[in-house]
Amino acid sequence: MKQEYAPTSTKSGLLHAGSRQQLTGPFVTVGVTMLAISLVLFYTQTVVVGPNAAAWLPLSLPTLGSNKTISGHHFPTATVPFLNITGMIIDELARNGSGPCYDEHTNRTKVIGLPETADVIFLPTNVVHRFWLQSLNSAGQARCAGGDYYEVDLSNSLWRSRPPTKDMQNGTYQVEFLVSDAFAGQYNLTVILLYDAYHGVDFDGEKWFINKQTVFLHLHFVTEADLAAKYSSQATASTQQTPTTDTDNLANLKRCGPTDFVSPEWSGRWTRPMDNDSCLPDHIGRYKHCFSDSSISCRNPSWCSGNLSRLESLGWSYSAHCAFHIFELQEAWDCLDGRWLFFWGDSNHQDTLRNLLYFVLGIMPALGRHRVDQLQIDRAYQNFLRNPNNPNQSFRLTNVFNGHELVDYNGIGLDALDNQAYRDYVAEFFKGNDYPDTIVLNSGLHDGVRHFNIPNFARKANNAMEYWGNVLGNVTGEPPLMVYRTTVAPAGLSKAMKGNPHKMEVFNKILTEKVRSRFPNVGFVDDFDMTFPFHYNNNYSDGGHYGRPPDGHHYYFVDIMLCHVLLNAICPLPS
Repeated sequence: MKQEYAPTSTKSGLLHAGSRQQLTGPFVTVGVTMLAISLVLFYTQTVVVGPNAAAWLPLSLPTLGSNKTISGHHFPTATVPFLNITGMIIDELARNGSGPCYDEHTNRTKVIGLPETADVIFLPTNVVHRFWLQSLNSAGQARCAGGDYYEVDLSNSLWRSRPPTKDMQNGTYQVEFLVSDAFAGQYNLTVILLYDAYHGVDFDGEKWFINKQTVFLHLHFVTEADLAAKYSSQATASTQQTPTTDTDNLANLKRCGPTDFVSPEWSGRWTRPMDNDSCLPDHIGRYKHCFSDSSISCRNPSWCSGNLSRLESLGWSYSAHCAFHIFELQEAWDCLDGRWLFFWGDSNHQDTLRNLLYFVLGIMPALGRHRVDQLQIDRAYQNFLRNPNNPNQSFRLTNVFNGHELVDYNGIGLDALDNQAYRDYVAEFFKGNDYPDTIVLNSGLHDGVRHFNIPNFARKANNAMEYWGNVLGNVTGEPPLMVYRTTVAPAGLSKAMKGNPHKMEVFNKILTEKVRSRFPNVGFVDDFDMTFPFHYNNNYSDGGHYGRPPDGHHYYFVDIMLCHVLLNAICPLPS
């Protein structure tokens, strides 16, 4: 027999210090009245979820005003051929440990294509450079099978990136990087062997954790003119390297449009105009005071658009194959006005939505002596939000947690959809002609601790996309805009856990392939690439959340940048 549950553990607002605080702007009289009715419904309406289930949200809210008709966009259909990435991964895993080449461990790494003996390696800017990592066994012999997971970091005080690294499946790994003229200077190239022989994707991969620095090189990038005039006698890249002039290089990135969200895997970089790491957070954990000028320009103007100080990032911003706009408060409200956003994913969405409401949209509760990271959107959240400066602008926001079919539990991931009551609950939001116009999906971290092997996860990913296909088949009008956000790169101590970066990258590849196969017009936001340059410690996350500190203050701007990237996907510059 099904049991009814009042939403006692589900709150409808942003909380701090254990008290309830509604995240809304000033309302007109009618709006205040409707808000009060909404709050009563949140705390009194019972929701049929299923036996032994924690309470979820009511499915409906009273309308605070007439919903606007959104004339939105859809992402173009991907034209890339189907590569069967899932099948290739499963085949590679089947060969692992099966015989010669596949039954060895990696002990150290040799660099091919760069002179390891030089104190400083001089390289030209605006050129794509390629070199290779060769895995060696304990006897110093070259391994001839793939599956090692190398973390490659190219960084200095103004630049942080993860150069693309390709497993060649023969014991070598191709690495590429490019630095533009605007960021000429000295860099460190660091390579860490995190796992070898696919052991990071084992269910109990913790026991195979290596985390060993195998390569550390000093690189000095100089312009072609300076290389010829000042450094011609210095050590340069060896002839084994294959530099190629990049005719479509980073010199003139375009602002992101709909076509820029077709690819699920990005290769971006974080840059900033100046080093400002000495600035400490204020008493509530914010960094908005770190620049005396409230408007900070990009070092390379074509790499971002908007006011960098909005990110409170000590000047850092992220760019990839296109430049992301940083939205001013009113621009963000113009983007979201009249929309209904539906988020389905892990608890990182709680932080992203808090940051969206607090930092981007300016809906600010009184913090008092409490820090920003003590504010929290609940796993089950739904509300109408109004512009504090314009009560005529509003949007609806719904967040449904998918880490477990019970709202207060963890570790199930996509298996939550095995629960029929949970399936029915989510599907109810998408029936008839009143349904969300924008969906942001994610899964991964909870799947990492749930699934014993890759084939099992692939089956569940297929089932999840079949489910969502059936759900969206119930809508009577235009299908919602769908954005898939890849899972973050687990950080610090979490790199050794079941949901580690190696496993999450493989899960991201499988799930994005399944999403695209079922929904050809989906857009992708690669949060794995965005978070990777900051995953080496816990200064920017608690390990699994880039909006939560492990202890005390932290730099939360990585997730605020994600808010702006999502707005770029929802409201891109027209192509």
